[in-house]
Amino acid sequence: MATTEFRIVPYYSRHEWERVYQNLFSRAILDQAAALRNIAIWRSRLYARVPRAIEASAALVGAQLNDAQAHSSGRADASIEDLVRLYSSAVVRFVGDILEPIREKEQISTKEAGFKLGVPDWIVDLRNTSAHATSSQSLEVLRSACNLLLLWLRVHYWEKERERLDRQGPPSAPPPGGVAPSATVLEPEEDRICRLLEEFRAAASGRKCSRHKMAAIKEKCRGLLADIAAEVERDW
Repeated sequence: MATTEFRIVPYYSRHEWERVYQNLFSRAILDQAAALRNIAIWRSRLYARVPRAIEASAALVGAQLNDAQAHSSGRADASIEDLVRLYSSAVVRFVGDILEPIREKEQISTKEAGFKLGVPDWIVDLRNTSAHATSSQSLEVLRSACNLLLLWLRVHYWEKERERLDRQGPPSAPPPGGVAPSATVLEPEEDRICRLLEEFRAAASGRKCSRHKMAAIKEKCRGLLADIAAEVERDW
């Protein structure tokens, strides 16, 4: 007899999950704010045991939302230091929620954990230095990091979770006013960065090889990271 796998999730339905996913990655401030409110409700349902990738996504989007609201309203009280602090906390959260469990499980360094997951070294360096950053230049770097990490989460968690839900069977009709699940189409710039990330991850996976090949792999990875940084800087 086939066994049924039960999995505790914070959402009531596929449509609720889909609505939060779409709102979280929307470019509209009101949509993002709605997604963060829903995630707060999810925390209350699971007594704060929401999946780490969702918490990391919420922290990053929350920083972007505060940044966008401050910019649109022209608030003088939103200083560079405040925004740097928010973005820094979000980056620290990502590293703690996504990379640290791999580091602890496999007894490797945080950078090696990032290497395995296709997260660039400079993200870990940024985590280590952002606590002391206050300049506008630091803010721009943190904004770029936030965009890159959100794209990573979208590709490696949210889209994979959607695929898992799809394998469970087609969803029922959405409730009145609900959102019907649909395939996500990445923006052209997001697609370029996604392909670069996947190429970086593929190159990084060949670490156990001859010294000559390792030098070539390292050189290729450096070039790919430079391309990723250039794409993030240009498109955001």
